Amino acid sequence: MDIKLSKDVIILRDYRGFVRQGEFYVSSLNIEKIKLVLESKGFKVQLLYFDEIINDIENIKEKIVLYSSSENSEYKAYIDDILYILSRKNTLIPSYEMFKAHENKGFQELLKKQKNIKSLDFKYFSVLEDVLSDNLNIEYPAILKTVNGSSSRGVYKVQNKMELINTVKKNSQETIKSKALFYLKKNFISKITAKYNDDYFKESKNIKRFVLQEFAEGNNEDWKVLIFDSKYFVLNRKAKKGDFKASGSGIRNFNDPSEELLSYAKYIFDKLDVPFISMDIVVTNEGFELIEFQATHFGLYTIMKSSSYFTLENNIWTKINSTSDASIEYVNSIINYYKKEGN
Repeated sequence: MDIKLSKDVIILRDYRGFVRQGEFYVSSLNIEKIKLVLESKGFKVQLLYFDEIINDIENIKEKIVLYSSSENSEYKAYIDDILYILSRKNTLIPSYEMFKAHENKGFQELLKKQKNIKSLDFKYFSVLEDVLSDNLNIEYPAILKTVNGSSSRGVYKVQNKMELINTVKKNSQETIKSKALFYLKKNFISKITAKYNDDYFKESKNIKRFVLQEFAEGNNEDWKVLIFDSKYFVLNRKAKKGDFKASGSGIRNFNDPSEELLSYAKYIFDKLDVPFISMDIVVTNEGFELIEFQATHFGLYTIMKSSSYFTLENNIWTKINSTSDASIEYVNSIINYYKKEGN
């Protein structure tokens, strides 16, 4: 990442004055605390709302821009418009590509391939017609995921192609209103206008983005790993009996992870080049697999409830028994990232 040497920082707040990051998606980091820490390290900090910078956005350059995303797709699209323009002349932390990866499992898989991160075999598609073709080449059972959704929402295990087709249909169905309008256009309106021709009626009626992924045999559990610079916070999650999804089960503990898992998490962290990250990692019969990651607007339960963290000292993983302040770890990670990348 090309970090500008300027120490001018803009912290972008949403309409409620928040930088969304906390135990819940409606929570915020302590912005004033972050500002004070940055200023104590010689940074000049502005607190601005997204809508405040619109009229002068073309003159904002060589700044470090801190921000968070949104769970609301429409508001996220609004943030996207602004961040794209800012990214051309400023340094976004995290990067614009990490913003795009938020709640976007399809883009995450593409990014993993681009960064040469080993991953389970997958297909990324958006229309039912892609599923009906014979080009999937995926073994069953397989995991079907909508591109957004957390806590295992929109995640399905499909046993065969017919289950896959039915699940895609169920999740990409048109509304009753749109079906009625289509019927009117085809049977009545098309008789009096050339606007609705044969090509119009051949358009797909099932459009939604999905990732179809190889099913990894292994334990019915995963590990939530939050990394803030050199500190690793780890939560173990178990699947409910008869289920394959550990995320969202509510069965969680702070059991110590293996050194191998911590080293794998560090390998991913270094590859993605971010100041902080949240990862979902599973242990399969073939080794570790990164299932999902977020570098902005991720839940902080793991750091907020943990009484310890892990760190690598002299190539040895060490457990440190200490509670942590998420806002302090956030800002310290940014400062250390700036030092590492900018000098």
